[in-house]
Amino acid sequence: MTELNDILPIELKTSFDSLDYEEEGGLTAHSIKYLDNELHFDFSIFLGDVEQNETQNWQLKVLNYRDSRIDIQDLGGYFNFYSDHFLLWEFIDNETELYFKKGTDNPEKLLADIYSIHNSTFDNYIPLEKFINSNSLLTLCTSNNGLFGRGPKRILNYYFDSLKKAGKEPYFYG
Repeated sequence: MTELNDILPIELKTSFDSLDYEEEGGLTAHSIKYLDNELHFDFSIFLGDVEQNETQNWQLKVLNYRDSRIDIQDLGGYFNFYSDHFLLWEFIDNETELYFKKGTDNPEKLLADIYSIHNSTFDNYIPLEKFINSNSLLTLCTSNNGLFGRGPKRILNYYFDSLKKAGKEPYFYG
């Protein structure tokens, strides 16, 4: 993941970096609006204590917006911006197909390995079934050959390694 710095307006960055700003409870989301290819995020930040306080209202505009996963109920206290992040890979990476041409002696272990790698790498940000070619991962793990998944190569590489360790002889096409 490659984080971008100096994206925020200097005034907002100064407020976030201020000793008066507390990350826990200092940011309040008001609304998210999706307008054509723009995303508008209205929020306020609270600086100071109860006696001496300041509330700043902001609107963050994202131009050329493609997709987002914003949970207004579960926001942190700060913003991070990335030029390279696994959530961006479906937009910036080459799409490919991941096949396998052999079975495995232990499909349950393969299933557990894929599930573990997926959750430790992508957490709940990408659903496991998003790039997998079946409603049943166990069915794929017990199959002797076929299309395992379709999507960004950088994501499918994680599954490739698990399939290879299990002896399923994976390969990419496209």
